[in-house]
Amino acid sequence: MLLPITGAARRARDVVTEACLGWELAQLLGPASLVATELVTNAVMHARTMMNLRVIRDRGQLRIEVCDGSPVIPALPAPLTAGGPDRRGGRRGLMIVDRIADRWGCWQGAGGKVVWAVLRFDLVWPPLSSPERLRRRRG
Repeated sequence: MLLPITGAARRARDVVTEACLGWELAQLLGPASLVATELVTNAVMHARTMMNLRVIRDRGQLRIEVCDGSPVIPALPAPLTAGGPDRRGGRRGLMIVDRIADRWGCWQGAGGKVVWAVLRFDLVWPPLSSPERLRRRRG
């Protein structure tokens, strides 16, 4: 549970860092931290409710979810014109998520919404040999 305060984004980065390191996904540490930061910052700025952050590893994907108490569905802003790309106001965050995540979206639930983003890690390079794959699956 995260409070709707400025420090929530820092806590989100800590949670994502722990998850990525624990799951040996260091290659996703930067992108996942940035996505979590943007999703939580948007919730702090726009929903202003308590929120839950979930980080889920499943089938070659890292899924980051932020659940808040607002029913308002976020959307990408119109193309930037007045103010350029450095304008402030929180709408830029979804543009960052849109560029970094393989996909993202939102669904409404009872009493709020969940905004989620997925980062894929199933494409490993260089490819693992068969015995090494088996060891990783068991571990």
